[in-house]
Parts: sequence; C-alpha cells; structure tokens
Amino acid sequence: MKVQHEDYYMTDKIISALEKKIAADQAELERLKGITGARDKVEALASDLGYTMQELYPDAPTTRAKSTKPRKPRTPPMYRNIHDGRKTWSGKGDKPQWVIDVGADLELHRVK
Repeated sequence: MKVQHEDYYMTDKIISALEKKIAADQAELERLKGITGARDKVEALASDLGYTMQELYPDAPTTRAKSTKPRKPRTPPMYRNIHDGRKTWSGKGDKPQWVIDVGADLELHRVK
C-alpha cells in the first residue's frame, strides 16, 4: 500500500516502522505511568507511617543532577538601535530585523 500526498510517498515499510515506534513509545509511557503510580503509593504509605522518602532513602537523589559544565558568559552588545535602546545585537549569529533595516549605517549604532 502506498499513501500519496502531493510530492511524497509513504511505503509499507515506512508505515510499519512508524507503527512499531508508536507502539513501543506507548508501551514505555504505560510503564512510566506504572512507576509513577507505584512511587505515589510508596510515598503515601511512608507519609501515613510518619516518614519522608528522604528518611527512608537518604542516598537517593531528590532532583536531577545539574550540569557541572560552566555556562558561557553572555556576549555584550556591540550594536544598539538608536531609535529603540532596548534592541541590541552582539554582532554574532543572525542579524536581527532592525540591523537589516539599518543596512549600511550600522557603524552609527556601534556601542562605544
């Protein structure tokens, strides 16, 4: 079976692979829902007995570990829109629309 949609075709192989992926994802979602339900029950039981999860499992992580990689410092702006001082550009990456509109007069906007 081929499904035609304007300029592309989906073959049986692609459809079958997508259906398998969807089924696997749904099974994983159900598994995670079960884990969440079990955790909620354990927390409720511990609470009924007067304990916290941290007291019962002191070595268990309470939250996801944060990255130890330091963040890059923000690049200071090299250009500022003289008509609207809130709009700036560091000179890196894609040019914002206000820089494109300024065109050749960009040096007038350089931050000193």
